[in-house]
Amino acid sequence: MIGYIDMNCGVRRNLIFCSWGPSILGPQAVFPKHQLRNPIMPYESISRKRHHYLKRDYLGNRFSEVDPLQSYTEDVEHWARKAKTRMHHLCQDLLRAAANPSLMAIAIDQIGRREILGEHADGFGSNQYPWDWFRSIRQRILDGTFRRGKFTKVKIPKIGKSGFRTIEIPDAESRILGRSLLNLLTPLVDPEFYQLSIGFRPKRNLAHGIAAAQLLFERGHRYMVACDIRDAFGQVPKQRMIQILRSRLHQSPVIWLIEELLDRSRKCGIPQGHSLSPLCMNVYLDNNLDRWWQESQLESVLVRYADDIAVFAESKQAAIAAYHSLQQRIQSCGLKLKEGPEEAVYDLGGGDRVQWLGMSLRCAGDSLKASLADSSWDKLRATLSEMKLRLQKHDVEHGLHLSGLQWLAQKAIAIEELSVPAVTDQIRCVGADLQVNMAQLTDDLAVEAWTIGRDIASRARVEVVDWLAEIKKAPTA
Repeated sequence: MIGYIDMNCGVRRNLIFCSWGPSILGPQAVFPKHQLRNPIMPYESISRKRHHYLKRDYLGNRFSEVDPLQSYTEDVEHWARKAKTRMHHLCQDLLRAAANPSLMAIAIDQIGRREILGEHADGFGSNQYPWDWFRSIRQRILDGTFRRGKFTKVKIPKIGKSGFRTIEIPDAESRILGRSLLNLLTPLVDPEFYQLSIGFRPKRNLAHGIAAAQLLFERGHRYMVACDIRDAFGQVPKQRMIQILRSRLHQSPVIWLIEELLDRSRKCGIPQGHSLSPLCMNVYLDNNLDRWWQESQLESVLVRYADDIAVFAESKQAAIAAYHSLQQRIQSCGLKLKEGPEEAVYDLGGGDRVQWLGMSLRCAGDSLKASLADSSWDKLRATLSEMKLRLQKHDVEHGLHLSGLQWLAQKAIAIEELSVPAVTDQIRCVGADLQVNMAQLTDDLAVEAWTIGRDIASRARVEVVDWLAEIKKAPTA
């Protein structure tokens, strides 16, 4: 069993090997042991009695051995999704669910107790929580008096570039509620997203993006448009985004809490650094870009990782046309692309190399080969530096080699087996430069992490094949 460092809390956790494969990709792909109780049965639709039991679990105000988040997920998938009126009624209860102390307890564990409680974390056992504080938050939510605290602005270096970018860290109460709301909203809105939107979504990762690029290349889409949205989080039209979210959540009362957490005084943009921001960005772009593209741009295929966009076409003319269509559509969304057509359009079949998602993509005969780009190493340096600071803050001096293993598994799709020892040595060198102890990063663990990553990449390819088939069959407007 391999451990990993939870990027949100700097705590070592053990991986649980699930039926869909082992994961070293991070918190979204791991099921903590307490969530393995009360397994979801593969019912087409649960009984009304079962629904009421589940509802009691996630709306009740008492801590129990039953996992309220798993009960909520089962209720969404096997009850609410079976009828529009059921979904409407569930959405009306979202505010009460967000105010549930038991769900706040799950959120605080996901973030990391030390991140929220600081030195007071040592005063609580594994199943002990600051219930009085949670109940105070609950009361303020339900009576409408909850107000977010101030954001803390933090400048962090841009990966692979000069300069800094600013993220905004919410106060402790807002972080807890943001994470809890993310847990509640994801099962509601994520299943409706465009299949090839792969960023900040459960059970999707970088391997799906690279697999999509490789499969589309093999199917004759050998021209690629690669571009970013300029300052996407800072420029997204907030009120338009809220209106879309309000519609998808059936006019739920929880919208006022979401607006409060995202700073209702802000006319434009959402705080980069808030748990809810990536989900909200996906909601906005799914509604205004992904669905529109699938329905109207039949000659090309869009793959999106948050604000990193790739479009694959069969000819240069189609690629250029796709770029201009994308540019116009993004502008109609109130956003702008960073690149012009000369920078964005690539002839992969003609030998052009593309830097995308931390990978360098190039033609190798009839296939598209991925290799590590410099930005991947820059990302590793940034991750190790951040984790080192977090662990020092919490007086923890070991375990950073797990971040190196996690990175290796994530990048395995671009690493050949014979290159694993050299890549492992380079990870150790990066650690040495940062004065990070990588002595526990053994060759055997590196091979195991690479094997896990390769297995996940193989599964990703199979899943993308199915998604491409679904996109092709999707009805057009």
